[in-house]
Amino acid sequence: MTMNIHPLCAAIITSSVALASCSRNEDPSPLAGKWGTGMQLTSWGEAETVLVFDRGILTIHFTSRSGDSIRESSPYVIEKETIISEGFNDGKPMPYTLKDGVLELIDPVSGVMRLTKR
Repeated sequence: MTMNIHPLCAAIITSSVALASCSRNEDPSPLAGKWGTGMQLTSWGEAETVLVFDRGILTIHFTSRSGDSIRESSPYVIEKETIISEGFNDGKPMPYTLKDGVLELIDPVSGVMRLTKR
């Protein structure tokens, strides 16, 4: 048995399925995903910083070479090329640039932190 579906109805059904699957699974943020610095010298010795942007939640994971670890998660928003999150930069907007898979966080005091997409 075959069903005849009007072409307009088929287009609406196809578009609805595509939109639903996209909106449920993808983070619309340009920063969505996992970003890391690799091991770098910090004020606490050698350590790696990893940021994960996932559906409005920013998780910051700092791990020293000795294995000590700090992890914190909080909601975030992107406004005018800045990241705003209570758990990041004391809630103050953090300017950033994103180019060729490199995320640069720009802090006027401590300088630029470069992270690459994982």
